Amino acid sequence: MIDLRLKDLADAAGGRILRGAGEQSVKGISIDSRTVRNGDMFAAVRGKNFDGHDFVKEALDRGASGIIVSRKMPRDIMDMCGAVLEVGEVTPAAADIAGEIRKRMNGKVIAVTGSNGKNTVKDMLSWLLSGKDKVLASKRSFNNIIGLSLTLFDAEPYHETAVLELGTNHPGEMAVLGRIARPDVIVITNIGRAHMEFFSSKEGVLKEKTALTKYLRQGGKIFVNGDDPLLRDFGDSRDDVISFGMSGWNDMRIEDVSRRDGGYRFRLQGKSYFFPQDGLHNVYNVSAAIAVALDFVGESPSIEERVRTVALPPMRLERVTAGGIDFINDSYNANPDSFKCALDVLSENACKGGRVVVAGDMMEMGEESEAVHRELGRRIAESGADMLVAVGTWSDVTAEGALAAGMDKGRVTVAKDHGHAAEIIKNRISEGSCVLLKGSRAAKMEDILKCFMTYSIR
Repeated sequence: MIDLRLKDLADAAGGRILRGAGEQSVKGISIDSRTVRNGDMFAAVRGKNFDGHDFVKEALDRGASGIIVSRKMPRDIMDMCGAVLEVGEVTPAAADIAGEIRKRMNGKVIAVTGSNGKNTVKDMLSWLLSGKDKVLASKRSFNNIIGLSLTLFDAEPYHETAVLELGTNHPGEMAVLGRIARPDVIVITNIGRAHMEFFSSKEGVLKEKTALTKYLRQGGKIFVNGDDPLLRDFGDSRDDVISFGMSGWNDMRIEDVSRRDGGYRFRLQGKSYFFPQDGLHNVYNVSAAIAVALDFVGESPSIEERVRTVALPPMRLERVTAGGIDFINDSYNANPDSFKCALDVLSENACKGGRVVVAGDMMEMGEESEAVHRELGRRIAESGADMLVAVGTWSDVTAEGALAAGMDKGRVTVAKDHGHAAEIIKNRISEGSCVLLKGSRAAKMEDILKCFMTYSIR
């Protein structure tokens, strides 16, 4: 962790030291009593279904040296603590402390945002840069205020670059994240129909995502997908924007794209690359990562070599073969745009058997929920899929959309739950078929694969 004293935490968070010396060093900060490290300060954050104050004793028993709390603790708890910092609310205090850590970092910060692909670009870029730099990167999809704070708590003096994923599902969140991160470089992957329950339109999403640019440090750069209709003109009024894409107006041009050897070959800025993964949308993602990497390290054979070994994050077009069936597990998340990309991958996939879509709910669509699920059913029918298994709250609507678009009634099934969906796959899908699993994170579509694998070994 970046060197901080207890006094620094109090000053950053506007807190009061109830126990401990202001000059004492802070080794680390944790919010999880189950994984707290010896010597950490335990921050008792509140969540929707828990209150960290209820786990203070457990954290201390596991080796926490002190606590950050917003309510009075019993005497026996206080007596166990080497340090106690009292704050107004723990989550904002943690964010303020993370912001102080950011100020003290010597390395550059890259912030990746967008409706789709931000976690993938974050991982790709971290991989490309790690051939040269000591890189700090967001764990998994730690992209909200708590996730960003946890990432920055792990910053060390030796980190030369930090690659941070920033996400938002409510207006105003990006401004909070921007004030903490203060990025040197911003990447905006695209603007799509995500979290529409809280944003009235794609223009609303654009406004929220681009709010991050207000916090760009002096001399910084912004990389945007210039083929995205809403981002195409974003750089017209500023000279710090670099666009990438396949259209001729982009600053960095993606050209000569061809599907080959289980991946894609393409050229970016005249240099050839081979990317060993599925999905034309991922060519955009890896191009974003390459564009930033080139800006950081210049032309380097190591970038080309590392592109050849880029892997996708878990549950993003992840290939799993079980019971003679090839699954494409794209269960991490879903919205209308990412679902279209996944359907394109399924259509391109060489299958000995049929192509099957197991479609879960797309969450946070608000008033558009019925319309986008009906549209999803239509797209599945038009994609040429041989079978649809719909599961979740909106499964009937998805099925209706597919039937209305001409999909045969015998090839459309509504499953009662994950277990039922797995049974349908086991009993009705032939070996050699390709099955796409996709839905929003809350839908946990990967559980269908777990159920299927359990049935297959019985």
